[in-house]
Order: sequence, then structure tokens, then C-alpha cells
Amino acid sequence: MTLLRAKRPDALAPGLPADLVPEALARIELLEVEDVPGGVVLLPGTAAFLDPLPADRWAVVTSATRRLAEARLSEVGIRPKTLVSADDVTCGKPDPEPYLLAARELGVDPARCVVFEDAPAGLQAGRAAGMTTVALATTHEASELDADLVVKDLSALSALVTAGGVEISTRG
Repeated sequence: MTLLRAKRPDALAPGLPADLVPEALARIELLEVEDVPGGVVLLPGTAAFLDPLPADRWAVVTSATRRLAEARLSEVGIRPKTLVSADDVTCGKPDPEPYLLAARELGVDPARCVVFEDAPAGLQAGRAAGMTTVALATTHEASELDADLVVKDLSALSALVTAGGVEISTRG
């Protein structure tokens, strides 16, 4: 949904009159939100990884609209204190703006942040923000993902909360 912030709305729907694009996008969002119940599953390891983390030490950064992101996250029981959506930024991934905004909202130096991403554009955004990147090979092949670390999913990782931050390590 980063395309919602495109400078040329006509590029979103070729042949559709520009004055109809907002209505069309709103309809698409509504259909996606209505499709959420029963259609979203939590990826392996996600709950176990997030549960021990204090709410003020992590954020969800998504290219979805806030409405769609909140519906999807609620469906799987994830309620982030900090959520950055397409509605919050001018430039979406692969631009670093979404991740830099999340770091600012968390009050953390971007160099101390770790981005967990399943898409090349998100990994590019994380690197451009000066953050460590961890690729989750859930929607792309590992060979397609350029990151500091590539894992199958969050079940391959563990997090330990310390006074100085969060230590992340691979399991086994």
C-alpha cells in the first residue's frame, strides 16, 4: 500500500480518471479489511519472539494503511504500542522514512535498531536507515534477500531483554 503515497495517482490505476482513484483505493482497502477475519495467520515463532519484549522496545512498520494493519494485527493478537503505517509517511519502503520514524517514536538511535523484514524493499529501507537487517524467508527465497542475517522465520531467533537493550541470537 506504499503506492497510496505515490506522487502520480494516475500510476496507481492506468485508465482510471484521477478523481476516482481515492474512491477506488478506499474500496480496495475496505475489501482487504473485510477479508481479514480467518484469513490472517501468525507466522511461526512470532508470538514467542515478541511476548518477552517490553512494548516500548519494538514497533511494527508496514506498507499497509493503518486501518488494514490494525485489522490484521488484531486478528492475530498483536497490539504494538508503536505502529508506523503508509498513512504516517510521505515515502514508503524502500525509502528509509518509515523505519526512521519508528526509531524516533521509540526514542532509539537507528544504529541500535534491528529490522525484521520479509521483502527486498523493506530490507533496503532498513539498510538505508542505518539499521541492522534480519531477513525472514517467509515470502521470498533466502537467495533473494540481502540482509545482515537471513533466517527461515522468527522461530530461528530468541530475544533476551537486558538493562542495555535487547540481545537477539539464533537458536541452536
